[in-house]
Amino acid sequence: MPKFPKKNLLAAALAKSFRRNSRGKGDKTRINIVSPNLCDDVLLQLSPSLQRHKNCDVIEVNPGAGLWSSKIHQQLRPRKHILLEPDEDLYLPFWKPLLDEPGSRYHWVPWSGINWSTYQRIVDEGLLGDQKPLESNDPRLDQPHDCLLFLANLAYYPSKRYMDHQSTAALMMHQLIAAIASHSTVQAYGLVRMLLWVVDGEKRILLPRTISDRRQSAIKAEMCCITREIAGAEKTTLMGKDRRDLKIDLESSRRVAQAMAENGTKIPSNRQRLSQKQAHSAIKTEKAGVEEISVRNEDVNLELCRADETLVWHEELATLQERFREGAFEKYAETLPEGKNGKTRMAGFRRTQTPEYARMLQLQKNLKHERNKKHLINELMKAEDALEDIETHVTGGPLTAIEREKQETKLKRLSEMQKEKLKNLSDRWPSEVEKYSDDRLAFKQNPPLLLWDRRTEEPLTVNDDEFFPPQKLALLDIQPKPLPSVLRKSPEVYEIFLMMLSHLYAHPKQSIVQGLDSLAPGAVEALIPQVPSLRDPNKGGRRNLDQLRIRSLTPEMLEGLALALEDWPLKPSKAELRAKLGFQTGFNEDYQMRRQSMP
Repeated sequence: MPKFPKKNLLAAALAKSFRRNSRGKGDKTRINIVSPNLCDDVLLQLSPSLQRHKNCDVIEVNPGAGLWSSKIHQQLRPRKHILLEPDEDLYLPFWKPLLDEPGSRYHWVPWSGINWSTYQRIVDEGLLGDQKPLESNDPRLDQPHDCLLFLANLAYYPSKRYMDHQSTAALMMHQLIAAIASHSTVQAYGLVRMLLWVVDGEKRILLPRTISDRRQSAIKAEMCCITREIAGAEKTTLMGKDRRDLKIDLESSRRVAQAMAENGTKIPSNRQRLSQKQAHSAIKTEKAGVEEISVRNEDVNLELCRADETLVWHEELATLQERFREGAFEKYAETLPEGKNGKTRMAGFRRTQTPEYARMLQLQKNLKHERNKKHLINELMKAEDALEDIETHVTGGPLTAIEREKQETKLKRLSEMQKEKLKNLSDRWPSEVEKYSDDRLAFKQNPPLLLWDRRTEEPLTVNDDEFFPPQKLALLDIQPKPLPSVLRKSPEVYEIFLMMLSHLYAHPKQSIVQGLDSLAPGAVEALIPQVPSLRDPNKGGRRNLDQLRIRSLTPEMLEGLALALEDWPLKPSKAELRAKLGFQTGFNEDYQMRRQSMP
């Protein structure tokens, strides 16, 4: 059992309760919030937007020991606060004083909020009083419903399985997003705001920070809600080649710092991130340009390196080199024996390098490899910049026929040169270059493609000891919005959208040409002309569609493709599409829920 500071009485009480029920019922993988200061800081950030929920009803899943629950209860003063908590043996003792208070507005219900049938039972038993689900054709379903707030703690460590699903939290997040589109469960009353605590590593399911994490769940979330990270860890869980280039992250932080300064938004110093401090420093010294911030070399801010585990070895190498210069360790473990006349004898004697020296040589080799790769990527990105400039000029510039032909010829020549350079790389590097390029293009769009890069304030930093068991969590604020009008046109369009999304994002690194070609014969020729934004660099597109990968498609492009596919006379039948998809679980759930709710 982890040890906690004695001053954290709630953590100590939870540890005692867990030991007492070690052989009994109760889910001991769930993580509880145990820091009053964290709750206060979070509520201070949320306070302006929480005002509209004063005296609302609250449904809360997994309130646990109840610290976060009681804090937000004090601020909102809800009419009724329904606690969906099945672990009575573990948590009811923590709640007894609050439940027994005269006029208590808490309502303990020992049902699982993970079970979807629970929400129908809430309706059947009238637990929300006069709040009733709306009819499927009621226009209020697409309007904010501030009289109800949904809270949930979906944080488990280790990750908790649910039937065939690896992660209960991931499944629940998927279902909650699907419920927005289908107007079901808690979204049957209108557009209901949701505040979710999740393990920090799982926040990227809905709020990816890199293009490689932008998958189906994130796309669906982009279509029907605005997701913000209110609090979370600074250190990313992405390592190595999955990590976005630090230069882009620093520029993203600089933009946010600028917006916060303009809006007068402040974060307590103990909750500020290192990247935020770095960004403020860059603004003050007027060295904030995206190309001016040094990345992945010896000039990177050392504190920021420690926050990014992919860069920690830079510090180790610098320390080893300094110690070697000071004579703290030798090159070899053995001393050469003396021969005649006091000279050292080399013949027939092999020496072993000291562990420290061998480690230093390996890190120096890594640094050389990294610098070579960075130089190559920079050269390729310069060539890509030239391609983008020509694409933009050809697409939007007033050109004569002769000028356009010259630019097209130049564009084709540079594209072939770029393609040849990629062919000459090692087996691993092409995918890294493509990811670097896609991350960069996503960030350069206006607005940026990733919702994370559109944030106007930084999340609060959390610490391990603010949770029990110690594990960093993130708080996501999900505010639903109506589906785009294209996807609300008919149930068939939304059905086609889900099928297409499932097919394309099975291989998100493919180009859109490859994805559509595998969807159906003739799809490339029939659909691409119907979606002009695919070739428009000003809207995130590329003139050369072989360079536009599926993970970089904008929501507008996906909507246009779904509409074009629905209108295509030669499109494959729904049965053929389902067979091609293997009737995937995620698609089936979304589709069935949506069909049931549509008139």
